[in-house]
Amino acid sequence: MKTSSANGLTNLGEKYPKIVFAAKLAVFLIASAYLADYFLSYDIARILLKASIIPLLAGLLLSAAGFFLQVLFLKELSGGKLSFHDSFKVEFYAFLLNMGIASSFFSLPKIALINGKVKNMSDSLKLFAAPLLFGTASRLAVIAFSGAWIYAGKTYALASLAVIAVAFATTLKLPWVRGRLPARLHGKALAILLGIGLLNVVCVCASYYLVLSSVSAAQVRPANAIFCEGVGYIAGLVSPMPSGLGVREFALTELNNVLQVPKDVALAAAVLHRLIIASGPIAVGLAFFAAASVRKDS
Repeated sequence: MKTSSANGLTNLGEKYPKIVFAAKLAVFLIASAYLADYFLSYDIARILLKASIIPLLAGLLLSAAGFFLQVLFLKELSGGKLSFHDSFKVEFYAFLLNMGIASSFFSLPKIALINGKVKNMSDSLKLFAAPLLFGTASRLAVIAFSGAWIYAGKTYALASLAVIAVAFATTLKLPWVRGRLPARLHGKALAILLGIGLLNVVCVCASYYLVLSSVSAAQVRPANAIFCEGVGYIAGLVSPMPSGLGVREFALTELNNVLQVPKDVALAAAVLHRLIIASGPIAVGLAFFAAASVRKDS
């Protein structure tokens, strides 16, 4: 059964490589045309050059911290099957591989990297799917919370947060869900894992808020930034582009404009945050491998 699943997954990635690539290329060209039109229509370079450095540096640190927490989340989720070193390599190499336009719709590189460590396709698929599902669920919760804050006020936002918390806790108690969690991930261990995941989401949302603040002359409402980041994440997630390239920027720009942020400012923030979320993991990865090399030499 496990062999069949592995072969089916491999065949899925190999059966339609040209169609996958063509679809990604089409979306990439459309997104590129959109971004090019905006760059020609607005003086983005002027806004980028006037961006405040301190919020950008803080955003970069938060992006790096978010990647570190992502690695820690995978390690804790694996229940001892992956060491921190293994988890780091999986996340870092998957991050680099998924930046390519030829990367699979189904993130096969990450699944293959996990399976190379745990040697079990069923467990590998769970370790791939669980963080993805948690990220999606947490962003939907963020959208609901911040959307209620924007359109109904803080009282309704807090009420929505309470409803989300109850729904999440109830879901975790369902036999179907509990039966698919590693045996050690209950009680305190599960609380720690969820805390790591939520802190990761906070880091990413705060990073985007700081980046948007760095280029905006007007004061940025935290709820607006959180809402836009959540929608941008989902838009990028469902797009065929690597890391949602172009699609995420489109969503961030247009949604911010609806919330009264000028389009040139919104696009500048989207471009800067793309650079930030790409630079953070790379900086952490270089530091990690440099430290590992020093330890090995000594």
